[in-house]
Amino acid sequence: MPIRINAFLIMTLVLSLAANLAAAAPPDDVRQALGKLRDFVGAGDNGQRWHKYLRTSELEAQLKQGDAADPEVVAGVIAQYRSGAGGLDQPQFQAVRAALEKWQAELLMPTREELAEFAAKQQDQFRPKTEADVQAAARQVQQAKTSLARFVGPGRNGAAWRTYLGWEALERELAAEQPDMAQLEQVVGRLTADVAGLELPQFTRLRNALRRYIDTQQVATNPKVREAFEEQIQVLAEALREYETNPNREAAQQIAGRVGWFERMDQAPVLVEAVRRYYSHPNFYGYASEGLLKAAMQRPIARTTNITDNFQGTRIVGTGRTSGNTVIELVPNEEKISFDILFYGHTISNTRGYN
Repeated sequence: MPIRINAFLIMTLVLSLAANLAAAAPPDDVRQALGKLRDFVGAGDNGQRWHKYLRTSELEAQLKQGDAADPEVVAGVIAQYRSGAGGLDQPQFQAVRAALEKWQAELLMPTREELAEFAAKQQDQFRPKTEADVQAAARQVQQAKTSLARFVGPGRNGAAWRTYLGWEALERELAAEQPDMAQLEQVVGRLTADVAGLELPQFTRLRNALRRYIDTQQVATNPKVREAFEEQIQVLAEALREYETNPNREAAQQIAGRVGWFERMDQAPVLVEAVRRYYSHPNFYGYASEGLLKAAMQRPIARTTNITDNFQGTRIVGTGRTSGNTVIELVPNEEKISFDILFYGHTISNTRGYN
């Protein structure tokens, strides 16, 4: 029986333009996310309290206005979703918030000619973080950490991963009232190293959650972040002016660096979206035939590995030999190159248990 692994080689294709044009409009995204939130909170007293707090009736009135919606009212609704109230870190609320911010970006979107001046006017738009924001980010780290611990397991392999990542230091700093950011940065550094396995989602979820937690802590507790925000806005506005009249690598690097900083610190989302819309373009178009992929990836497999495990207190050791062939099959996809890697084969293991 074949083992199917879906793999995606993500490349920017001409077809992606048509896919983007066919995507749902931002107000439709808000309606869909809001509908799922209604199902989640229900129609009872609890649901009614949530809708009152989140100003849902005002939001629905603005949705009816379409492109004529009042950006200030939409911003007020977003502020409620960003307030850090208990429960707002649930995915149903986060989905509405993300859709609202996307819609807000459309409502406020400057033209390319207005972009530099629009950037300069964002200096007073710094978004502070509260203790509730920090706690919400910490919960995401704990969830990702629990998921990773379950994934690597309690055996020798799991112990090796925990040692490599600095698990004890991670748990100690997450439990501390004033965590040492340098220690947490070291864990992030290990999670981003070129080590086989770190690309798996269980590891990347922890890496991303920990990165958000560190940045949220910085914004919430470091008063210099506001000053840095204003400086970054000024640098970005100047770089945008220069790049518009004289495109060059130095200005492009300044723009890219500032946009990355704003995104990390969860600041200036409309500005970030505008810069990417006008200046982020496909710079590679490629075609790959089925024959090329098969020549590169289709091959026989014959591999012997040592087996060491622990099952309900019984230590298991031995060897396993896997034999078979990989087969590549292209999958129709209008957005990206997509293919299945099929493995046809068998594994024979010879193990013994010790108590």
